[in-house]
Amino acid sequence: MWIDRVKVAKIIGTKAVNVKKTKQIGDDIIIYLWDSPETLSIKIEEYKSFDPKITECSNNESNNLQQKSSETSPKKKIGIILMVIGGIMIISGNNMDTSVSTGDGSRVSNLSLMKEQSNKIEIGGIVLISGILLYSLDR
Repeated sequence: MWIDRVKVAKIIGTKAVNVKKTKQIGDDIIIYLWDSPETLSIKIEEYKSFDPKITECSNNESNNLQQKSSETSPKKKIGIILMVIGGIMIISGNNMDTSVSTGDGSRVSNLSLMKEQSNKIEIGGIVLISGILLYSLDR
């Protein structure tokens, strides 16, 4: 008889990936878990009579899960703020005028303004990347 790991995991109250191995010995199913050196056993009658629809989340648990998923964590909020600030810094750095006018009406490039523009773009990029990391790595 083929033994379904997902069904066994629901019976014993763990995740399916935690079930290392299952085997049938007589009227028992022996279960080996990854996180425990001990073995568990259940009766074949219990396995055959198990209905997964009964063990689904209750309404309260599913409502709590929906509330948690709809809330934005502080890390994500900070990540969004950092992404906006970094984007604004990059755009403002790209739009900087790095030339100055001379006495005869011509314009020449100013090295200190070019360095300021470069610094603004680099710092904006670092802030943007840190915001992306904060946003995406939050659980």
